[in-house]
Amino acid sequence: MATATLLPTKKTPPSLDFAQAKVLLYGAPKVGKTTLAAGLADDVLILACEPGLGGLSAYSVEIDSWDTFRKVGAELSKSDKHSIVVIDTVDELYRMCADAVCQQLGIAHLADAEWGKGWQMARDEFRLRVGKLSGLGRGVWFISHSMETEIRTRVGTRTKTVPTLDKRAFGFIEGFVDFIFLAEAMAQPEGGEARVIRTEPAEEFVAGGRVALPDPLPLEAAAVRKAIEGATKPQKGGAR
Repeated sequence: MATATLLPTKKTPPSLDFAQAKVLLYGAPKVGKTTLAAGLADDVLILACEPGLGGLSAYSVEIDSWDTFRKVGAELSKSDKHSIVVIDTVDELYRMCADAVCQQLGIAHLADAEWGKGWQMARDEFRLRVGKLSGLGRGVWFISHSMETEIRTRVGTRTKTVPTLDKRAFGFIEGFVDFIFLAEAMAQPEGGEARVIRTEPAEEFVAGGRVALPDPLPLEAAAVRKAIEGATKPQKGGAR
């Protein structure tokens, strides 16, 4: 009698596709991040954690507390509508999570809890609820702003553009998402600027993905969708 084995007998086919992609999109305010996200599909749902959707026609829900976010997540788990969910901004969503944990513990700030308990509870709660939302078979886009920070090297310091998201939440999001995109206004050789998305990592900013994409891409929903679909679509013979 053959002994059962847990080891695989064949390769797992690629499963990453545009419809279920998890993306962190960050950049300067008003560069066009939310406009791009709203155009990714006809039924995009924006979870508006801060004001700023006045100029857009989109399905949206105002998220004014962590409890509201949890309730929306519960409704989405029972619905087949909205193929892509956009969290705008994930910075504010994490702040709401932290506020909810502080209220639960009866403290003013996460640092007030002994032995780092507050930070750990907020991190665990954020990971749990965001993970559940992302496990519903939809695409999830997290929007954040950008800032410049000084990075120390052996020969001095250099400036790097990074998301404004709290480092504890970013540590989770960074490893969780399929792509990290920086939206920026990029100087053109012929003069002027073009709004683009940076998709590949560089010393000057945080970006990258599980599959390579053209860099830069136009800051346009159609261009981003085409690039992701082209890079993740299985080719004949199973090659990528």
